[in-house]
Amino acid sequence: MSTNDFAQHTLVISRRVDIERRARFKSEALRIGLRNWSFFEAIDGPGMRLATSTPSLFGRHNRPAPNPLSPGEIGCVLSHVAICRVAYALDLAHVCVIEDDVEFIESTVFWAGWADFLASLPPDWLMLHAAGDAVAPETEPVVLNEHVARVRQSYGTRFMVLTREALTVLINQPVTMCEPSDWMLRPLFDTGRVYCPRQQLVRDRNDPGGMP
Repeated sequence: MSTNDFAQHTLVISRRVDIERRARFKSEALRIGLRNWSFFEAIDGPGMRLATSTPSLFGRHNRPAPNPLSPGEIGCVLSHVAICRVAYALDLAHVCVIEDDVEFIESTVFWAGWADFLASLPPDWLMLHAAGDAVAPETEPVVLNEHVARVRQSYGTRFMVLTREALTVLINQPVTMCEPSDWMLRPLFDTGRVYCPRQQLVRDRNDPGGMP
């Protein structure tokens, strides 16, 4: 990894029909000078009318448990499963997976913050999880140093850098279609080797909280 890229390749999960979202991400990538990236054709759950009857144990604000996953959530799960298997099959040492609704802070500040984060990482890192949300106060990230925190558990799959070891864990997870894609990450969190930057560098475009 170096300035202006995140991994050997960055794959941006995006549905072909989401033309405006794609255009916004292209503008974001151009604004920060991101290299070595391409869109990964997401599985269109709503368009394909995907459905599952498997109940969920962990709800969301718009889908309380035990309601099954929505078509969009199913598409998201299957897209992440597919991208992990493709990256593993291509024998990538590292891959960055981004969803197309992310925004980056100002370019110069972003890359400076990203460089500080990488330079301060523990050498055992398995996954970088730069755009997650806290699950509960008791599972908030543990501060390790000025630039790095260890992720204990987090919602969100918007921005991740995965090592081959992490990909190996994920592709061996059963696909039960009972929980959203972020619950696939729990075995990685359990290793204690998932880290996030303490500075907010990336956010969900739809987050009403805004960018600091």
